[in-house]
Amino acid sequence: MANRPSNPMDLPPLVHGLPEGAVESIKAKAIAAAEKEMADRDQKRIFDREKALALQQMELERKVDNPEEAMLRIHIQLAPHAQLIRLDGVEYHEGFLYDVSVNKARTILEIMNRTWLHEREIGGANVNHYRASRNDILRPQHVVN
Repeated sequence: MANRPSNPMDLPPLVHGLPEGAVESIKAKAIAAAEKEMADRDQKRIFDREKALALQQMELERKVDNPEEAMLRIHIQLAPHAQLIRLDGVEYHEGFLYDVSVNKARTILEIMNRTWLHEREIGGANVNHYRASRNDILRPQHVVN
């Protein structure tokens, strides 16, 4: 094995056939290219961050403009025979509060209603016995953005 320096920067300069000052010129070009690459990376990172913030803001504005995209907080109250609702691969468990879109809230409320209708059809327990009185009133401040 040849004696090689442990640090690549300690290698002798490769100047075979290059005119005087060419190495310094090449070094200057390499430094300028590295600085430009770093500036491009920083610029891309800042651009990506600003783009993500702009998309997030546009999404919020779209939800405000489109009431169907608004979020509602719902409380899952199922008949005793049902333990959860699985919708689009997401489980909504009995007794918990969830923030969902208006469309999902409509679907979940329909499913909850059908569990109680089924309970009534099969001669099950009294609906009011299992449902706690909540005196809920839906107001605009209940909409979660």
